[in-house]
Amino acid sequence: MPGDMVIYDTAKPYGHGFPENMGMYVLDVPRSIVERELGVVDGLIKVDRTLQCGTSSTSAIFKLLESNPVSHHAFQLKAEEVMHHIQVLSGLHGAKFNQKNRHLLFFKCKALIEQHLTSPDLNAEMISKQLSVSCRQISRAFAAHGMTMSRYVWQSRLHKSREDILNLDNLSITDIAYKWGFNHSSHFSRAYKQYFNESPHLTRQQKRQNLV
Repeated sequence: MPGDMVIYDTAKPYGHGFPENMGMYVLDVPRSIVERELGVVDGLIKVDRTLQCGTSSTSAIFKLLESNPVSHHAFQLKAEEVMHHIQVLSGLHGAKFNQKNRHLLFFKCKALIEQHLTSPDLNAEMISKQLSVSCRQISRAFAAHGMTMSRYVWQSRLHKSREDILNLDNLSITDIAYKWGFNHSSHFSRAYKQYFNESPHLTRQQKRQNLV
């Protein structure tokens, strides 16, 4: 149906049938990139249009498919970026890949973190239960990318808070801090200033000045 995404091995025969006239974007991703990022794709993988999470990755893939790379290097980068967003979506949608692949496990963890970022119960134990892996495996997957899971969650919540401070004038900074899991406004302000080198109040003030 319109909006669905399908990943398949072009060396195997698959038939495509559509209920009505529709456009279709096709991106041939080099096998080396696919197998490095997702492992071996044994069958047809479908990411459904009704997926309620990961809309930013869906939009990013659509824009990438519409773009026209001007060189082989640009195409390689485009394929890499598409694969990254596919990993995020597959993690949200429950597609099954090789769990021993730490690189893939890292992206599946990121997808679940995005889905539960406002939850006070978000921690390694929660993620490990949902993915049926150990906390140690999760720790190693994040360590392979030079960070801890708690650090990644902390950074993600700060970035989401910044987006809301810039875009949701109807919410106070304290409300935004609570929304994204910061239980103390003073702690949030210190963490925010440490990370962005400016206070949350300055961020909102500068945005209002720019509008004027």
